[in-house]
Amino acid sequence: MIGGLPKSQNNTLPMLGDEIFEIDAEGNELWRVKLWELHDPINDPICPLEPRTEWTHLNSLDVNERGDVLFSCRNNSRVGIIDGETKKLVWNYVQPNIFHQHHATWQRADLR
Repeated sequence: MIGGLPKSQNNTLPMLGDEIFEIDAEGNELWRVKLWELHDPINDPICPLEPRTEWTHLNSLDVNERGDVLFSCRNNSRVGIIDGETKKLVWNYVQPNIFHQHHATWQRADLR
């Protein structure tokens, strides 16, 4: 197969999810977070306008000076923060407040 999504043995497309990870200059993985493990399929559903092949569709991430990761997932309309130390989800902003957002960024302290 060239390009596209491979079909499984029962001729259905797999559900894709996103991972955030950090590697050092030597190529060693330092940590990894699987976004599908931080979200719940009932409480964090895919927008009904989207195909059922990609749950989160990570479209931005930003890291602050403490190492906390701010991320945006378009398909299930979620913005969240992963604690830089524990790698746990510590904040989640969800529908109906946002839909199909892009480019989540940290706000500088002097702009607050």
